[in-house]
Amino acid sequence: GATELAVLSVVNRYAELNGVLDSNANVRAYFVDSGNSVLGGRMGTNGRVPSGSVAVAVKVEATYDTFIANVIGFPTLTASAIGQGRYGSVGSATGLVPLSVRQFDFVFDQPYSLWDNDPPGLFDISPGQRGYVYLDGLSNGGNKIKDWMANGYPGVVTVGSLLDGKPGTVDVVVQDAYDRIVQGNGRQFVIVPLYDNAPVPPFHISGFAAFELTEAVFRGTDKYIKGKFVKMLVSHADFGGTVDTGLTTIKLTLPATLP
Repeated sequence: GATELAVLSVVNRYAELNGVLDSNANVRAYFVDSGNSVLGGRMGTNGRVPSGSVAVAVKVEATYDTFIANVIGFPTLTASAIGQGRYGSVGSATGLVPLSVRQFDFVFDQPYSLWDNDPPGLFDISPGQRGYVYLDGLSNGGNKIKDWMANGYPGVVTVGSLLDGKPGTVDVVVQDAYDRIVQGNGRQFVIVPLYDNAPVPPFHISGFAAFELTEAVFRGTDKYIKGKFVKMLVSHADFGGTVDTGLTTIKLTLPATLP
């Protein structure tokens, strides 16, 4: 949703923070599409962010005075460098927690019950299932479910994966959610897999979303985990997502051929 001038402002600011003098004169930036072709003209001349933009390519030039080369008639030399960063929806990720949510049009920053001992209709979970998923694709081992909730799954899960669910209630998972909230320092933000098929395992993973844990009750009969979906930029992920869930990633890529 950023404007062209807002993007250009950020590009110039980072260039100047890294030692570029007069970024308006020495920095040229362009929008790039998924085919690695430049869209429109130099950034700042298009009047908008061109449709189909998925990357930003930047060329930086610096002219400096010489010492030895000056003797042979080159008082100044110009050096240049090109870099490109691509952004997009997450298609594969690591560090997930083992709580799945059926894909729906959630509203950011609105309270939701991510998990409940008595499954709410919102997530439409089949009888006996509570949303737990075996992120490694192997249907065994309750201890690893607990470890993934506490520390995140160390492997990679990709859109299109089929994951089995673990039935029943795992109290320690809810307690780990509570511990994350108490500890804070960013641990209250987790990434959950989304599925888009009928609420019967195996679950077909259709995307990923960031969720901020705000409340968890792990004692008594009424156990639940609550919070809100948030927009987040992550580095431990890759492209390939087909649904905009607010979870995006940025990677350095081979630059396009610039004008």
